[in-house]
Amino acid sequence: MTTKTKKSSSSSGSTKSTTEKSTKSTTKKSSKSAQATLAAPPAEPSPEPASPGTRKSVATSVSAPANESAPTSAGALPQQARTGTAGFVRVATRTHRLSIAGRVIDARTRKAVAGAEIVLTDGPEAWRSWLAASQRTSSAQRPELTRSSADGTFRFVDLPDGSYTLAARLPGSGTRYGTVSLQLEASSQRSPFPLATLALPPTAIEGVISGADEADGSAPVAMARVRVMGSGESALTDAEGRFLLHGIETGTRTLQVSARGFSPAQLSAGLEQGGVKRLDVLLERPLPSGGTTP
Repeated sequence: MTTKTKKSSSSSGSTKSTTEKSTKSTTKKSSKSAQATLAAPPAEPSPEPASPGTRKSVATSVSAPANESAPTSAGALPQQARTGTAGFVRVATRTHRLSIAGRVIDARTRKAVAGAEIVLTDGPEAWRSWLAASQRTSSAQRPELTRSSADGTFRFVDLPDGSYTLAARLPGSGTRYGTVSLQLEASSQRSPFPLATLALPPTAIEGVISGADEADGSAPVAMARVRVMGSGESALTDAEGRFLLHGIETGTRTLQVSARGFSPAQLSAGLEQGGVKRLDVLLERPLPSGGTTP
């Protein structure tokens, strides 16, 4: 019994010794691994992939020789335009001389007409030669044509002195407007500069609506409605009975006139492009119920 106990104790001591050696060996290896990790340089992070359509921005500094010219962008001045002071550029400017300026208006309302087409149809010999050369160079360019802006104004620049003929029309208006032409002199010596007014004539109908009155025979009818049948254009009369149907298509048009207290009336009118037709209408009082015309 005593002998067995000793062997067991010896075996237990041997196991402890083995365990301690194993623990010390593991500790040493862990220490060496930690030291190796600390001694190694940190790994560089891998670059993130760029998304499609993006570029990596790289800041660079390039110094060109002082006597070497950098490339210029389209339309920019060459480097020979540099002055002796670094950072400053002498800019060559070009000035234009105003030759013809004016405004397009409605001949009846006197309001500005935007988008009107103004064409130089004739001019001095120097201008005709220049125009022919320009058309040979580029058939797409129309230097003799311009359009009126939102406020009706237009201009031509750098024209030779002489007599010019201008014509104006409103594209896309059909027969609602006529055309107008004007002749004027362009002179570089004239001051102040005269402005040309081109008044486009509308195709229109105007007149006075009156109503039969027992005492005075007739009197102007205010707020009478005059409507073009089939197109929807309409106008109301003012306090004097006057109306204006403005910018309507040509041809034979039928008008309907109505006003409170009067019988409606219909009549026809033939219209020409850019012309104004005058129509004066007398409205009759309605007959009393069951009455007869006297």
